[in-house]
Amino acid sequence: MQVTAQTPASGVARSAKSSQSVDLSASNFVSSTVQADATVKNAILKLLSGDSKLQSTFESSFFAEMQKAADMKLQITNENGMHNALVSVIMQNRSQFPGGSFTLKTELPGGGSIETVIPGAGQDTASVAPVSDQSSAKLSALLNNTNVDSDSGIPARLAADAYLSI
Repeated sequence: MQVTAQTPASGVARSAKSSQSVDLSASNFVSSTVQADATVKNAILKLLSGDSKLQSTFESSFFAEMQKAADMKLQITNENGMHNALVSVIMQNRSQFPGGSFTLKTELPGGGSIETVIPGAGQDTASVAPVSDQSSAKLSALLNNTNVDSDSGIPARLAADAYLSI
């Protein structure tokens, strides 16, 4: 699974505790926030709206994503948590979703975005790198020249490694 993330400006992140008041309808999230090919988006919406088990899995995945970030002392937006939860639901139930590879993109508050390429059904997901070698090299070079994230006080290398491992 290839993930490209741009972190939003500080001050827009929310903790897992405040996420309980967010609308956790997977269908609403996909229809209002997620950007994808119209055919793929409609197929995802149809599956999510017709299967209460997928909705329940989405909610559980969302809370797990928010807790994982909180445990690592990272702050992510609710939209980021929902994006990660949607990817998790699709990958856990890959055979129910459109067969070919497709891309999901979510705009985050503060101007960032997260984009995930879902591999085609039956494709070996272990062979799909989370970040391309070129992007990884650029990230390493950037982080080696950056000492500490000024907002959290966490060394930038540690924060990026932790985020990429999610």
